[in-house]
Amino acid sequence: MKTNKALKLYCLLGLIFCAIAGGIIGVLFEKKSVLSPDDAFSSILLVGSIVLCFLILKDARDQQRPLVTAPQKRKFHDLLRTEFRLLNQAVRSSTTRRGLLAYFLWATSQYTMLIPFADFQIKYTYTVITMMCGYLIGVAILGFCKRIADEQIIRMGFILIIASFLAFFIVDIFVSDNTAITAISCFFYTIGNAFLSPSMLSLFSKERSVHEQGKGFGLIVSADTSGFLAGSIIVIMINHLSVKLEVVFLISFVIFILSWLPYAAYEKRRLNVLRNSRT
Repeated sequence: MKTNKALKLYCLLGLIFCAIAGGIIGVLFEKKSVLSPDDAFSSILLVGSIVLCFLILKDARDQQRPLVTAPQKRKFHDLLRTEFRLLNQAVRSSTTRRGLLAYFLWATSQYTMLIPFADFQIKYTYTVITMMCGYLIGVAILGFCKRIADEQIIRMGFILIIASFLAFFIVDIFVSDNTAITAISCFFYTIGNAFLSPSMLSLFSKERSVHEQGKGFGLIVSADTSGFLAGSIIVIMINHLSVKLEVVFLISFVIFILSWLPYAAYEKRRLNVLRNSRT
């Protein structure tokens, strides 16, 4: 029991170091072409943390499974057809499709707002730091919410993110320099995001058996990757048009508000399925 707790602690420390090191790398590079000692140290810390997670994060049940013979070689188009067939089976449920659509819109909204800060302009350096701190604090808060239902935590995330957007838009009207309100809004925005992703993963896990939970996680990650691609395309268009930061926030806000529609349908459908299964 103590070993499991120690492994979880090491994994958590590894992930925290990954986040810190990644942020340090981004802030230090700032369009540099020469790798300084600080950059090299941060890069080593990041790689070491990732390796630590891979070495420690293991499932003891993997050792109990029988050895599987090496699969036969198959043609690429056969593998592709099999993958599409399995994907179609995984998203056959309308409940799953609605949940994935909501997550896709969450991710698109998130990356639309976060990617523009990847340039790490000096003006918004503190915003990047507050984003990292906000997400870590949000994850820490979740540790004290074990008795709160995942649906309620997701609603809290919605409220917090919407409030952070509204605070930015209102204060931005009355100030000439929006650096401070941008950092504060992004801080609470990332806390809300820290509530959404783990809670959605938890809901997907509860809907599936132990051996099917990996598929649910894969679907969520795919939706997140698709959201990153969509957010990147939006940011490229935004940069081409040279719009202001306020427009970026507005686009992200509209996409996030739209995500409530599929999520509300997902939550209602899921509760109905659970209610029918108990009767």
